[in-house]
Amino acid sequence: MALASLLPQQRHVIAWHLDGFTHSEIASALGITPEAVRDRSHHRKRVHQRRRPA
Repeated sequence: MALASLLPQQRHVIAWHLDGFTHSEIASALGITPEAVRDRSHHRKRVHQRRRPA
């Protein structure tokens, strides 16, 4: 997955997840809902799976 192809907020979510932050903590830092954090995480996973060769 090319990180450069993601929106800045999506990159932040990935980085914070890797650092062990929860959806709630990330949401608070970004000023969005935990549901929005989950949506961005799931979107990233779907994009990655589509780009992965079979």
